[in-house]
Amino acid sequence: MHGALARFLTFALLGLPSLLCGKESQPADSTGEIIMTSWPCVSPDGRKVAFEWRDDIWSCSIDGGRATRITAHPARDSYPRFSPDGKTLYFCSTRSGTLQLYSMPVEGGPATQHSFHSEGGTLETISPDGNTALIRGERDEPGFRPQRLIQVDLRRNAPETYLFNTKGNSASWLADGSAVIFCREGEQLYRKGYRGPRASSIWRYDFSTADFTPLVKEEWEARSPLPWPDGNGFYYVSEQDGTFNLWSRKMDGSEDHQLTHFKDDGVMLPALSGDGSTLVFRRGFDLWKFFPQSGDEPVKLNLWQAEDLPDTTKEMREIDGTVDADFSSSGLEIVFRAEGELWTMDTVLREPNRITRTDAREDDAVFSQDSQYIYYAKDDGLECQIWRMKRRHPDEFWWQTESFENEQLTFTPAPKSRFSLSPDGQKLAYVEGSGDLMIADADGKNPQILFECWNAPTFDWSPDGEWIVFAAQDQNFNRDIYIVPSDGSRKPFNVSRHPDFEGSPRWSPDGTRIAFTGRRLNNEMGLFYVNLRLDEAVRSTRDLREIEAEAAMRDDPTYQDDSESEEEPPPSGELQDDPTPIPSPPKKKKRKRIPIDFDGLSERVVRLNTRGIEPKRVMWSGDSESILFQSENSSNDTLYQIEPRPGAKMESIADERGLPIRSEKDGTLYWIVDQSPAVLKKGRLKKYSIDARLLRDRIAHQRLCFRLVWRTLRDRFYDPEMNGLDWNRMLAKYETVAAEAPDSRTFDRVVGMLLGELNASHLTFISEEWPKAWQVDGSEFQQTRHLGIRFQRHGAGDPLTVASVIAGSPAASCQPPVKPGDTIVRINGMRVDSSMPVYRFMNGRMDRRIELVVRDAEQKEHSHSLEPISYEKATLLAEAEVITQNRDEVDQLSDGKLGYIHIARMFWDDFDQFEREIYAAGHGKSGLIIDIRDNGGGFTTDHLLTVLCQPRHAVTIPRDGGPGYPQDRKVYASWHKPLVVLCNQNSYSNAEIFAHAIKTLGRGKLVGVPTAGGVISATRDRILDAGTLRVPFRGWFLPDTGEDMEMNGAVPDYIVWPDPTDQIAGVDKQLEKAVGVLLEDVKTAVEKPFTPHYRNRHALPK
Repeated sequence: MHGALARFLTFALLGLPSLLCGKESQPADSTGEIIMTSWPCVSPDGRKVAFEWRDDIWSCSIDGGRATRITAHPARDSYPRFSPDGKTLYFCSTRSGTLQLYSMPVEGGPATQHSFHSEGGTLETISPDGNTALIRGERDEPGFRPQRLIQVDLRRNAPETYLFNTKGNSASWLADGSAVIFCREGEQLYRKGYRGPRASSIWRYDFSTADFTPLVKEEWEARSPLPWPDGNGFYYVSEQDGTFNLWSRKMDGSEDHQLTHFKDDGVMLPALSGDGSTLVFRRGFDLWKFFPQSGDEPVKLNLWQAEDLPDTTKEMREIDGTVDADFSSSGLEIVFRAEGELWTMDTVLREPNRITRTDAREDDAVFSQDSQYIYYAKDDGLECQIWRMKRRHPDEFWWQTESFENEQLTFTPAPKSRFSLSPDGQKLAYVEGSGDLMIADADGKNPQILFECWNAPTFDWSPDGEWIVFAAQDQNFNRDIYIVPSDGSRKPFNVSRHPDFEGSPRWSPDGTRIAFTGRRLNNEMGLFYVNLRLDEAVRSTRDLREIEAEAAMRDDPTYQDDSESEEEPPPSGELQDDPTPIPSPPKKKKRKRIPIDFDGLSERVVRLNTRGIEPKRVMWSGDSESILFQSENSSNDTLYQIEPRPGAKMESIADERGLPIRSEKDGTLYWIVDQSPAVLKKGRLKKYSIDARLLRDRIAHQRLCFRLVWRTLRDRFYDPEMNGLDWNRMLAKYETVAAEAPDSRTFDRVVGMLLGELNASHLTFISEEWPKAWQVDGSEFQQTRHLGIRFQRHGAGDPLTVASVIAGSPAASCQPPVKPGDTIVRINGMRVDSSMPVYRFMNGRMDRRIELVVRDAEQKEHSHSLEPISYEKATLLAEAEVITQNRDEVDQLSDGKLGYIHIARMFWDDFDQFEREIYAAGHGKSGLIIDIRDNGGGFTTDHLLTVLCQPRHAVTIPRDGGPGYPQDRKVYASWHKPLVVLCNQNSYSNAEIFAHAIKTLGRGKLVGVPTAGGVISATRDRILDAGTLRVPFRGWFLPDTGEDMEMNGAVPDYIVWPDPTDQIAGVDKQLEKAVGVLLEDVKTAVEKPFTPHYRNRHALPK
């Protein structure tokens, strides 16, 4: 039996039991320990604890020990809360598709659904009388994270209502039901050490008076308020001593005592029993109990379970493709990477042979020139080194052999990437650490730095191996093309010398040219080449054609010399020397370095016309006659080629898209198409499909993923001191828990804890969900749809009327439009009244029209057939409506003197709109209010400043015209009159840079609230198949003081904090203040009239 077939059958037989079972049992050696629980709650008598773990609700004794699973549904069950009498457990679940409120008896039993709005919500608290639940969710309100506290009736099917129409979270009812204490704002749960305007504050809302009272509002986080049973005070979590600890505070603020004194890891998610005797919270990975009146220290709960849970430590992976492959020199064998392992395969049987079996990730495999070695990168998450392997039995094919010798070639701890063998196989180039370009012998010996860089360059070898061309960024983030000798004998030479991006350099196989891409015209990527020899550059098109013609004529027999010089044998009988040639020691020829005429090299760069196609994946044809490329647009499945000469026309050579590997002189192209290694030859494409299986060790894989997160931050986080942390200790602290996480949600939380240690903005990890989430059939047919109508409720059985209509919505756009005060008569034929919840008449398919009948103020009925919108769309329309209202208010308050522009984000489309509105909103105005509140950032600050700070160096006057300046000579439209910038705690990132700049340049005043203090440039790194890590890599600092803008928001000249009642009442005090400040500036900024002094008139005044 062939070796590959035997391996396949053995593997299949070993894997058969688990595949047949479908659900694997927990390993026998599992300890059953429970850690990383979420959302604990305590029974009213303080004797039981309930919590979320592995997407189910569990309970245990207050003393810990064995936990029992209460729910066992394939959906996610979370956010448990006991009823005040302790008999019912409320929780949220995705059983219907989105998080909805359910309840069940504490002893177990069927679950009852209480909420049905498809936007869902998370459970906050249950009222003391047990009749009402507060959930936190988003509906159609505008603003940053516009979550509302929503009341759900637990006794009957009644409409949900806002507790109050302003944002809130972490709510708890006072025991007498007279008030709710809650939080506003708040940073990420795991972030440690934040100080700034986004810190969570604690408020009280009294039902009888509808008054809001601030209880704790500091620059540090104050969160999770829990009222005492007598209502005279509350427990809460505060970070005022540098760690999240429990505090006790009287309601009037007269006493404030610290109860716990943890260092490092603090208190999170506390819960209080109804009798006030017991607190339970999470600290680190574990639950803790605390009796606040006892004077005892908190005690950690040791939890375990003995349920028959699915085994998530192993995972069967199906392999049907790759994005990383190489062909042997003959083209008959393939090495590829799949699931972090290396495999080989021939082009006939196509049976993958796994050649690595480690917990590390192996990739970037390439054959050596003679195919005796496979070079590859091996990454265990701590280090990434370059290795090579060879067959123990060289007579066996790579796709057959099972025995290998592996050799490590690099040893320094900095990770290696982007390695490449020289064309003759004698040298190895690679990138080390953040971006140093290195070169070594093929066996890894004699490494040396060719070029030091902070960012990883891309590079290519010259065909003689004597040069390397690379693209690298300077300190101003400009990327240029350089050439350097591979022995480092001279400094790198800048070929492109252009202030925009250049990259993807490729050396032609004949050594005469270099091709690269560049962003030089209209911010579009173009294709360029440069002749390295001056004589080649100055040749005309006819000269080149003549050379081609001469080459073709060499094949004409008429011009071939048939005479051959043959040496006659010596005469017979004559003594001859020994016919066996005597070998002479081979003379090592000194390679000639490809000549390069560096003088004027940068001026010889030529742009090729790619007809609007932005080139990507550039490579040369094997004969150096043309450049191959694909489009940056992933929907374009065409392979193009173009000759490297001025005026050349591009043409398509294949209707395929793929990852290039190499091109041969005969025109054969090796590449990867549709995740299959493929060969394109003479217009025909042949793909070699991949089919294999692998049983993955999930724990080892998650350990590797977590290490990669840790190392990526170690190597790329903008602060090399890592916020003063011992980063190796952070790895030891979190690695095992992350590796053993039973699902992606738990893994996310462990990564979140690691990120929180750095106390920085722009740090997120978004995972790929695993195991695959449970799907509800038909949930898309039960979406809560929106018509743009906000309903006004009255008494039970009374008519349902229109409170307001969102501008631009279906209800506002029909004829006649629906208006406030109209009565809703029927929806889809159903009569509705004030007692009916929205879902009863608005849940359904989004692609179905809604038949609406309304009665206007004159008692006339109107029928409308409307296409519904989503709540997300309704929210966007509501935000646009607020902007219009602000513009109208500014116009009214300033008596038409001031304009108003809102910038929602710092992106191109927002900037284009801003430039247009400079004319629309600013036309005829004396001042301009620029509103960047709730602006999450982007990159357009410098473009905005170009509009607002353009230098005025001249005035022009056309014949019979007035003073001005030609708009077509400006970069953008300009604004030179006074301005005020509105900012708040949710002005973030690039929006903060803009606010800082306005203040630093003295261009205008800031009004509002200090900005968030979240200013770092970030990039996104893919962490294998685990998810995407957002990495802050570039810090921003004030030019005069050197102060880090991170954690140091822009402080307004006039600080105005909004009160919760302001939003409810529709009052914007910040906007009112901005109008007042700007009107004063306009008074003092009287523009001096311009008087021209023509050359032949009177002299200039002295």
